[in-house]
Amino acid sequence: MAQRLNDQHQRSKNLPKLKVLLQTNIDNEATKSGVLVEQIDELVTQFESLKNLTLRGFMCIPNSSNSAQSFARMANIIKQYSNLDVLSMGMSHDLESAITHGATFVRVGTDIFGKRI
Repeated sequence: MAQRLNDQHQRSKNLPKLKVLLQTNIDNEATKSGVLVEQIDELVTQFESLKNLTLRGFMCIPNSSNSAQSFARMANIIKQYSNLDVLSMGMSHDLESAITHGATFVRVGTDIFGKRI
């Protein structure tokens, strides 16, 4: 997918680099998308060769039964990459914990729009 986003015909030449986050399946859940933790190093390296994309950081949606541990794990992972500065994790129900663990971007849709049916 990153290669496709990087291709010139997908994006006008006059636009700046597209800033992206790498979705991480932090708890290795079959019901969630994202790369596995074991794949992160390889993928971060691959982003260095993509001239039209800038990897800014990671995003994750942890299993609600252990979100604090998963947030802490993601915080430790991003520390390994000094050039990354965005950690998107946490939603309306767990945003305080996410922020405590270093989230720089939270999603609060339920608090704004209400519970989805």
